[in-house]
Amino acid sequence: MTPFEIKNRAVWGVVGEASTGKGEVVKALIKRGFEPFSLSDLIRETLSSVSLPHDRELMIQLGNCLREIFGNDILARGIQRRIENSNSQRVVVESNSNPGEIVQLRSTWDAYIVGVTRSPEKKLA
Repeated sequence: MTPFEIKNRAVWGVVGEASTGKGEVVKALIKRGFEPFSLSDLIRETLSSVSLPHDRELMIQLGNCLREIFGNDILARGIQRRIENSNSQRVVVESNSNPGEIVQLRSTWDAYIVGVTRSPEKKLA
């Protein structure tokens, strides 16, 4: 894939704290033709490969270990090949929880980053 083809793709990253409604933003983009990619899927696949459960705390620990060993952008680099192999010209990447992931998406794809916030009393249960 040439740099022109990479930069010609619309990539959006959705960020925010837990229970703020990031998933709802992703659903809305999917309805508008975006193909979804999740950085958490990479962690789930790694856990599955060693027969471990997809427990939230375990996922956080594994993500932190991967970042410590391979760099803060490891999950964004990991999803890059899947985005490159996609036929979609519009993709949305969710589960961005580290600034290194945002930097990687912006530098590789010139991604738009959407921050989702919600007041503590209105967070989703």
